[in-house]
Amino acid sequence: MSPVIATILLVAITLVLVSTLFVMVSSLLPGSSAGEDSVDIAMTDYQDGNWTLIVRRTDGPSVPASSVRLTIYDWSGVIKLNRVLLSDLTLSNMPTYKAVYHGVPGAGLSVGDTISIFKKAEHLPLPGVHWPAGGYEPGYSYSLTASSALLATGTL
Repeated sequence: MSPVIATILLVAITLVLVSTLFVMVSSLLPGSSAGEDSVDIAMTDYQDGNWTLIVRRTDGPSVPASSVRLTIYDWSGVIKLNRVLLSDLTLSNMPTYKAVYHGVPGAGLSVGDTISIFKKAEHLPLPGVHWPAGGYEPGYSYSLTASSALLATGTL
């Protein structure tokens, strides 16, 4: 009887180990829902011709807006705006970054938050506000990242 019991125990232990290994590996595979973050962005042209990115949906755990970074690339993939925190995209920094984040400071990235991205244009958002020539051109692309996770990408 002991060889039969030993065989049953070995099979049971093997099944438990294989099941545990399967669960661990499947959570690492692309497309798994465990821990995935994504943001659904709608892009509109603002009345003066600039772009507005609007957060329509967020998936996964709440991502603090202070940890989300915006990167903008030109047509050939050269970085034009390098991983700037949304919290740094303020009206006072607009001359430097040519982008402004409109959301609740200190809160998580949420539905309705917007990012204004300014084109190469003469349009000024406020009377008397001047900044050096620059901005971004149609066809440039953007990405939003948090830590090493890619949240959203698109084309301006």
